Amino acid sequence: MHDIVKNEFGFYEVAEKPSPEALRAYYTEKYYQNAKTDTYSRAITEEEKIYKYNKVEQRFRYLENKVDADFEESPAFLDVGCGEGFALHYFKQRGWSVTGLEYSSYACSFFHPDCCDDLITGDIAENLSDLADRRDVYDLIWLDNVLEHVRDPLQLLNQVRQLGCFLVVEVPNDFSPLQMALLEAGKIDREFWVSLPDHLSYFNKEGLLNIAEQSGWKPVGVLADFPIDWFLANDHSNYVENRTVGKQAHYARVAIDLLMHEESVAKTNRLYETLADLGMGRQIVAFLENPEIA
Repeated sequence: MHDIVKNEFGFYEVAEKPSPEALRAYYTEKYYQNAKTDTYSRAITEEEKIYKYNKVEQRFRYLENKVDADFEESPAFLDVGCGEGFALHYFKQRGWSVTGLEYSSYACSFFHPDCCDDLITGDIAENLSDLADRRDVYDLIWLDNVLEHVRDPLQLLNQVRQLGCFLVVEVPNDFSPLQMALLEAGKIDREFWVSLPDHLSYFNKEGLLNIAEQSGWKPVGVLADFPIDWFLANDHSNYVENRTVGKQAHYARVAIDLLMHEESVAKTNRLYETLADLGMGRQIVAFLENPEIA
């Protein structure tokens, strides 16, 4: 049993974290198992693909509206932990120079083989150090569902600050007011968001901004995303108590977000900005500026 405690920044973390060697072995084996069992062979719907690209567009449009920056002349993009390559593909299609860091090319090669030549595979921390040694600088860095996995989030935020003008960092929104209210009301019987050893930190809006500022980043805005946890308030759609309804909850989220995006990206972002202020939304997305470079 792992103790989870609130730290000085205001978010929760595992008190005794695995060693770097143990984590490296865990993720190496995890990627090996993914390839061995062909994890990505399940069909992903066209709606889900559009949804993933839409999320990238929403966040980039939000950043453009928040900062005084010119992303027109040969911009460079770095995706730290690029996974399936949706963000890489989005920016590459728009003429950006793109670089992705990932432990393995497996996921990206399945979804976006056109981006495989833009990957640097292997230990992400070591490859970040190599980029810093080369003094590479990127207009925009993407850190999507990575920060919660690392032993030292502050160190990673310090590391990427050497490399970029702007940073978009996304993490799960955990121990949220909604989740705790559902737990207290008996709608859920456990802290289902705790996922060990994958997630070592459990962020909220304030904690994420606090650690970002401690590392020298200047916050320029925060978005949430669709609050899929709302489905847990309805016994018929409670995917924690009944896992068979989880896929339908996800598809409903996708359909609603697609509709809002088509209606207005700006209005969708205003809604998600308000949800972030309320502490709701399953994810938190912070938009950060490096005052020393930008």
